[in-house]
Amino acid sequence: MLTAPNRRALEVGGDRVLVRVETTYSKGPFNATASSQLWMTSGPNAVGRLDDGRPWTWAEVSRLEGWELGRRYRDAIGGGFWLHRTTATPAAHAEVRSKAVGTSVRHAFLTAGTRACLMICMGGCRHDGKLLTAIAHHIPPGADDLAAPPLPAPGPSEQTDGGWRVSYSPAPPGVMVLEEAGRPIIRVSISGSQWTATQLHIVGATLLSHVRHPAD
Repeated sequence: MLTAPNRRALEVGGDRVLVRVETTYSKGPFNATASSQLWMTSGPNAVGRLDDGRPWTWAEVSRLEGWELGRRYRDAIGGGFWLHRTTATPAAHAEVRSKAVGTSVRHAFLTAGTRACLMICMGGCRHDGKLLTAIAHHIPPGADDLAAPPLPAPGPSEQTDGGWRVSYSPAPPGVMVLEEAGRPIIRVSISGSQWTATQLHIVGATLLSHVRHPAD
């Protein structure tokens, strides 16, 4: 996602975040002045804050690309509002090229004409239409010919019940696999050295969020 002056990018997995509004009041000689800080969370029961725990301003949220304002929210903790990912908006810095090869489908994610990753849906696509756009928003804005960085251990959001999980292969390097009961469903090969651990975790969590289970 491209950034500009006074513009921040929100790099999280999933389709929505809950923005908590924390308002404080400073006393002046004649009146009190209110100021607010916004905190990104994964939901009402989240124990931590997203985006490295940094607060947001109203101006930054208003310029946030790829997200749209949802309903207000209030509980015992306080007030806030939802933000929903705008999946219809393509990533400005990325291009996705898809091609069927035998029984599989290959999706190449390009940035500046260079492939940043290759996703292979084994036995055909089982993901919804939002997956490709969601991943494209989180690939690096540039790619090089250097080796992919070591993949981090999967985070809690990359593992679910029912035998679904994301595994990371040490050999060959730069490969993550979405598995169902040990059976590979999607294989993602990472290219270039510009990926961050945060981006890699997001890709893993996004796979789990958008691939259809047989009962869906």
